[in-house]
Amino acid sequence: MTQSSPGTLKVMKPIRNARAAALLLAGVFAAGSAFGAKAPTRAPVIATVLDCRKLTESAERLACYDKAVDSLAQADAKGDLITIDREQRRAVRRQAFGFTLPSLA
Repeated sequence: MTQSSPGTLKVMKPIRNARAAALLLAGVFAAGSAFGAKAPTRAPVIATVLDCRKLTESAERLACYDKAVDSLAQADAKGDLITIDREQRRAVRRQAFGFTLPSLA
């Protein structure tokens, strides 16, 4: 690299370092927001159904399932719970090609 004046290289080096540092920080923040986001957790109404498996007494377990499935049906009827299978998820991801859909990841 040629140098037109004695101070040019000294000035350019800090600017280049500052630019690299800014890019590095931007990358860290972008990665932090992507990796720092927690994966979606299971819906509470689904967790309630699955928790019924822990009960050992048959009548208690059946009562738990009945109550949990009733809550599940109510959530589904109100639109509070929407379920999709793997193929539906793939179809949505294909349709959204080029768009970021982190909730379907």
